[in-house]
Amino acid sequence: MGVFDIQMVNLTHSIPEPNALIIRTDAGNLLHSGDWKLDPDPVIGATSDEAALINIGKEGVLAFICDSTNIFEAGHSVSEGVVGETLIEKVQSLKNRVFITCFASNVARLQTIFNAAIKAKRKVILSGRSLHRMVEYAKMAGYLKNIPPLYDEEDYNSIPPDDCLVICTGSQGEGRASLARIAQQSHPRIAIEKGDNVIFSSRTIPGNDSSIGYVKNSFIRLEVNVIDDDFLREGEHIHTSGHPKRDELMHMYQWVRPKIALPVHGEARHLQAHADFAKTCQIPHQYVPYNGALLSLNADSGAKLIDEVMTDKFCLDGDKILSTNSRAIRERRKISLDGLVFVSMLAKDGHLLSAPEITIKGIDCNDNEYSDIVELAENSYLKQGKNDRSNIDNSRENIRIALRRYLRKLTSKNPMVEVHLFFA
Repeated sequence: MGVFDIQMVNLTHSIPEPNALIIRTDAGNLLHSGDWKLDPDPVIGATSDEAALINIGKEGVLAFICDSTNIFEAGHSVSEGVVGETLIEKVQSLKNRVFITCFASNVARLQTIFNAAIKAKRKVILSGRSLHRMVEYAKMAGYLKNIPPLYDEEDYNSIPPDDCLVICTGSQGEGRASLARIAQQSHPRIAIEKGDNVIFSSRTIPGNDSSIGYVKNSFIRLEVNVIDDDFLREGEHIHTSGHPKRDELMHMYQWVRPKIALPVHGEARHLQAHADFAKTCQIPHQYVPYNGALLSLNADSGAKLIDEVMTDKFCLDGDKILSTNSRAIRERRKISLDGLVFVSMLAKDGHLLSAPEITIKGIDCNDNEYSDIVELAENSYLKQGKNDRSNIDNSRENIRIALRRYLRKLTSKNPMVEVHLFFA
């Protein structure tokens, strides 16, 4: 690929066939891990290609760009195969209906749940569009095998409770997902009942705690059994992370032996802890990068910041792709928080031809306050000196500043003020 030679190396994660990239250049070899873990039994796909990793270590790795998500976790991540054993045991032991929620992209977990349903002789319903799409494409790609017949949501009431297993989207508490709608009893076809069971076979992504807690509390108020990591005995696992813990990182560093460790994928505290850990693994150089950092890499001196590349988040605004820091998005964000005031005025020879026209959006304003704003706009123009009254730009700015001061006192916010002054 241009001056780069790229080799893909199979690893394991919570998606099928994740790959690390060996990037060979004239200046040295780079290894980019992507998301990974070392899973001896990933259920779907091959295990990590240890031989290829050891070989690139022998060839020489200038820098290793590596996942930092679980740097604070000691030991080794749990295998997907172990999760399967727990889920099969749980599903077989439960009475009434079983609902399981997981990430739709975790095809191995879907295979594990299908295996559990077959063992427990339960009929499976998929609830959520993304699950239907993922299962369809996974079957087309040859990943999902030996799966039971899948039933529609319309079949829900005809399946005896002890024979029913529903796989749901919404493991992160998403309000419009299937699980939340079932919890709020607003799902059009699925009604959960007292004594049914909900298994959260997923990890709480930081920031989603409150929304997930809301869904769980809703189920508990309905006297539904909620099963997550807090309700398991030691050694039981209904979910496992797709990212490496410290023992896996240590093994990887022993195989790859890079000159430079470049931690990525994590917050600042993760990246710094990863750099410190790499140092204990006898990696000669460590550097904590940030988005947009342009680095020079040298086996002897390590990594050096030489420039920055502008980076940003983007959004789809209608049919346009815009930076989230663009003027239009910044203005819309400000209007949503503080409101907007339009002032339209017509003047001739330093006198107003009519009272100012005021339009207020997003601000609670009574009639008296509205009248005060009209009067203030008028006085702000008429009390200016003759030169300012005849200068349209100066007049607009003076009126805008006066109104912003008043509105700040009135609302304790900073509404956007737009003044349209025209000379006849």
